[in-house]
Amino acid sequence: KTKRVSMSIRLFAQLAGKQVVSAQMTVLDPDRLTQSLIEYGADYRRLLGSEREINFNVESKGFALLRTQEVRVDYDLLEQALNNVLDNAFKYSFARSTVRVYGGAAGSGCFHITVGNKGIRLSSTEIDKAKLRRWRSEAAESTTGEGSGIGLWIVDHIMKTLGGELKINPTTTEDITEIRLLFPTTERRQ
Repeated sequence: KTKRVSMSIRLFAQLAGKQVVSAQMTVLDPDRLTQSLIEYGADYRRLLGSEREINFNVESKGFALLRTQEVRVDYDLLEQALNNVLDNAFKYSFARSTVRVYGGAAGSGCFHITVGNKGIRLSSTEIDKAKLRRWRSEAAESTTGEGSGIGLWIVDHIMKTLGGELKINPTTTEDITEIRLLFPTTERRQ
């Protein structure tokens, strides 16, 4: 948690000062991604989800695409983006629900990592606002006092630095909200 907070503060300072965030790009490994997600989920479940009985599920089957398609990322930046998204998913999930992480192809030339949770609503009119610095929905503010409204703002900038995109899907009628990290892919070199 300390490492994540420290990196978040550093990124915030860079972005607030309009500095360019640099990336050390390397090929995303599906096994490392799966292992990292399982570790993050265990941490968040222990920190935020145990008393509210929030479960965590990583569906790694879709990550197999990374064996034939190459996605390049900066692991530190990806870790920060995933942790910010997971933090929101656990904070705003309903009790006795599951935070679900999965990935795979997202159209031609794209790979996605998606975090979905059943929790407070995010309407279609709030989607673009959610990427703004210091914005929090009324429901988020009334649900928990935690948060400063910079998490998704940072994720949006990280995804742009990585050549990808942050996509937020409005909450469905089943109360499921999905945050999708989209990355460009290329054919994996043999």
